[in-house]
Amino acid sequence: MNEIVELTTPALSVKIDLTRGATITHIGKTGDKDANVLAWYEFDDIEELPIEYPHGESEHYWMSRYRGGWQLLTPSADKECDVGGRHHSFHGDSSILPWRLVEKTANEIIHDVEIFGAFHVHRIAHLDSVKPLLTVTTTIKNIGDRDEPFIKVEHIAYRGSDNGIVTGPENTLWKFHDYVQEGYADEFKWKDMDKHGINIRNRNMDKEARLVYILRDSEGWIEWTNPDFGQRTRASWDPKEFPHLWYWQENGADIFPFHRRTKITALEPASVPPGTRLIGAVEKNLAEVLKPGESKTFSIHIELK
Repeated sequence: MNEIVELTTPALSVKIDLTRGATITHIGKTGDKDANVLAWYEFDDIEELPIEYPHGESEHYWMSRYRGGWQLLTPSADKECDVGGRHHSFHGDSSILPWRLVEKTANEIIHDVEIFGAFHVHRIAHLDSVKPLLTVTTTIKNIGDRDEPFIKVEHIAYRGSDNGIVTGPENTLWKFHDYVQEGYADEFKWKDMDKHGINIRNRNMDKEARLVYILRDSEGWIEWTNPDFGQRTRASWDPKEFPHLWYWQENGADIFPFHRRTKITALEPASVPPGTRLIGAVEKNLAEVLKPGESKTFSIHIELK
């Protein structure tokens, strides 16, 4: 049985599934399903596999439980990998382990999880009492006895729309991920995309999926407009904490577990480029490292316009 925690103020409604890796399943001005700015699907025909997975199968197991929403990915992200004698699951253990409810107040849901006996992750979802503004603040602390590397991604999946619009800072520098073929392989500034014959403001309706990302010069914000439901959502963060942004589209792909049933536009602040994983971050000196007893705190803000 999933443990869903709900919190509603006059301005905002939020739901968090603690059992499913503390996935934020709903952000809306009300708790009504159509008010949700996040993608959220219930696949009744897909059996959720256990948290424990055979080596090399964590992606399939993770996807069996994926329904959209917003997860924190840490200490790793993307494919499985081994670092320092630890085996890291697909998209990081924070997104698969059950979290503990610490406290719920009138404006906050406080929850935490321990990973590998090495990390304590403490997360506060704070709802502004006047504006439709959610601030999620996370503290990662090394509770072990050795230095621990980590990366972090806020894996935010918005409800997709064929008419949707992404708005980014004009001078941010972007690049398509290596496996994506959209006719342009070089870096480009947001403001210059038309000169290169490309368009990432809108979903690519000819593609089942796409992945493009902020390479550098992030200003720490992005907006997603979904005119189908009259929604405009602005995410903002410290670009020193998240210098990159993964922009992923899923467009009715005939793959497990979607089977042509989903449209998702994911805009994910990230500490590393996509495909890096923790092992790549360590090798390229991109990982953050906490000494025993040290901690790191960071926040992200989601405001509904």
